[in-house]
Amino acid sequence: MQALSTSLPSQTRWTPASTASLKASGALRAESRAPVITRGAVDLSHAATEVTFEQNQTIYFEFDPAEYCYRVLTGIVRICKQTEDGRRQIAAFPSRGDLFGWNGDRHYAYSAEAATDVVLLRWPRQMIETAIASDPEAGHRLLSILFDQLGEAQKHLLLLGRMTASERVANFLLDRADHYERDGMPSDRIPFRICRRDVGDYLGLSMETVSRTMNALRRRGLIDFTASESIRIRNRQELEEIAHGFDA
Repeated sequence: MQALSTSLPSQTRWTPASTASLKASGALRAESRAPVITRGAVDLSHAATEVTFEQNQTIYFEFDPAEYCYRVLTGIVRICKQTEDGRRQIAAFPSRGDLFGWNGDRHYAYSAEAATDVVLLRWPRQMIETAIASDPEAGHRLLSILFDQLGEAQKHLLLLGRMTASERVANFLLDRADHYERDGMPSDRIPFRICRRDVGDYLGLSMETVSRTMNALRRRGLIDFTASESIRIRNRQELEEIAHGFDA
């Protein structure tokens, strides 16, 4: 996605790369519907609370006590921070199967908001800590997930600091496509329910630059906009060349 950077960045791409089953990240997405946090001595499937938030509703604020851990069932969350001068930076877009709010501090380092209508699973943080203490294997799985999310955060920093607008947008589209493909959806279609302003605040670009760049990619025949609020990737190879800086 992937996030997730974030309290614990994902992937969405935010991808931010995990689900609450705490298994190895590659296998987690296939189990994104299973409300199981651990395997082994502790099973917390009965302890999860399903909660819903409408688009743009705040899930928690920066500096709130980190009382809960979350996993996305449906929809897209944005993990963001507001600067003192009013600017916003989005660190990750956790979506189906992704974890967020799993930070080591006692307070959330970022705010979490519903970028679309979302359904989440929520666990009390104390319950997770108790489960990990009694099941070292679950702790190792969680640590693996955190390392994956740290890697995604580092990739996001590279994107913000060293890439052109075209490279940033191309990377974003490919990462979203990969996320949905791991979730069993077509790899050439991206359900694009994230507004242009959110994309710009994630990529460090203005909303106008995001729109211009996407339209330029469309004119080149690399992507297309569909009537069902999705983007179709028509030429993945050339899009990958742009993403890696090889575009002439």
